[in-house]
Amino acid sequence: MERAIHLVEATPRWGAQVVYGDTDSLFVLVPGKSREQAFKIGAEIAEAVTLDNPKPVKLKLEKVYQPCILQVSVLDFEECKFASNLGVCFSVLGILSPHIEVWSCGRICKH
Repeated sequence: MERAIHLVEATPRWGAQVVYGDTDSLFVLVPGKSREQAFKIGAEIAEAVTLDNPKPVKLKLEKVYQPCILQVSVLDFEECKFASNLGVCFSVLGILSPHIEVWSCGRICKH
């Protein structure tokens, strides 16, 4: 995970920041990028992280969230999810925690 985070944040052409990473997941912020650009950068990140790890480790781009609220303290999130550029669905997972750190539109707020 540490190597993946370093790779993402040390590659200037992506302009990306890892806002959450755990075991088998990365949430990456690409501020100022369009949804189309986010899909392209996400695919490049997945390929680069996969190549940087031994087999059978493979990182897969699952979806782009736009916008997204990520509650880091319990990893609950609410978002509009794009599995491709073709459509959107809204999902809410585990919004139960009274203590949250909210990431939304590039801002981090503590409540």
